[in-house]
Amino acid sequence: MVEAIIVCLLKKSIVPMKNYAFIIAFVLLVSSCSKIGIGPGSKGSTTLGGSTDIPINTVGNKFSTLGANIDGNWVDLNSDIEIIKSENGVNTVKVYADLSSDPKLAAFNQIIPDDLKDDQGRVSFEGKVKVTSDGWLDYSNVDEEPVVAVKYDGKVGDKYSVTTTSGSKVEREITYRSTDDDFEYGFFLIKVIKVEQETAIPGIKKYVGYFNHKFGLVGLEIIAEDGSKLETQVSADMY
Repeated sequence: MVEAIIVCLLKKSIVPMKNYAFIIAFVLLVSSCSKIGIGPGSKGSTTLGGSTDIPINTVGNKFSTLGANIDGNWVDLNSDIEIIKSENGVNTVKVYADLSSDPKLAAFNQIIPDDLKDDQGRVSFEGKVKVTSDGWLDYSNVDEEPVVAVKYDGKVGDKYSVTTTSGSKVEREITYRSTDDDFEYGFFLIKVIKVEQETAIPGIKKYVGYFNHKFGLVGLEIIAEDGSKLETQVSADMY
């Protein structure tokens, strides 16, 4: 699903490749609808233990992206991300963003598909993600199958894989795990697990997610083939 939306955006846009990073990061954070068809993953990639009775799963919990850094340029995403439903840790997340409010984002807003917008042309849709005390799952595929994004007890080299309906394999891998508090998060340092996923999308090399056992998803990077990069942090009101 995520890749399908991105491919759609790439095909419709004439924006230079290095600028796609913003679009992809935004969709990655909050995507929901399915176009490409990612099916069930390999053993261990679709299940997650742990307690779901944690603050982050509270209905009404809101998330902030804190804006985004695109190759040194700060952009306000003008977004509102909120959990509107939670059942056994499976959260329905409502996403809103008025990208038309900033002239620098107007071009991006124009190429986002209409089915991800409201009747006033603002980005507006819903997605699903499961969060437990052990990690995260996402449901961003045509079959709405859960796929591991991270397990907090994971080690460097651990992989989580899924297979598309076309037979191609998508793989996520833990490439770094902090032993000390070394990730800048707001005004302090925390430990993180770094998960990378290469893509088959022309112009985009990989996605990188940073997770913390207490705060959950805390950072995202999108790295383009031309070397440009988008970075953003994510924070929740309750965790």
